[in-house]
Amino acid sequence: NSPRCERPIFGIHPRTGTEVITANELHSDSIVGMSTIEGRALLRDLFDVMYDASNVVEHQWVVGDLLLWDNISLQHGRPAFDLAESRTLQRVTLGEYTPAELVEGLDELLKGSAD
Repeated sequence: NSPRCERPIFGIHPRTGTEVITANELHSDSIVGMSTIEGRALLRDLFDVMYDASNVVEHQWVVGDLLLWDNISLQHGRPAFDLAESRTLQRVTLGEYTPAELVEGLDELLKGSAD
């Protein structure tokens, strides 16, 4: 039940200045200024390329593995897993940017969801 919000499909990486895709299959369902059908078709085409097997890296975990990635320019996820199995994940964030600095309007969005 995430609150609805509008945000650009593309953004600028704050450190590299390169364009990054901010749309994702979980949270993007339409494009402002396009009909629902056209917007969803365009998003489907975008996601077909983004999530094509040639653009996906799947890591086979081994105890002791450590993965590092740029959370702004890389989308990540995981397949379903057995809830009875033990999992330990630790997250470390390095950098000078706060989430509010990376996502325009995040402060206002979070204030609205607390109401």
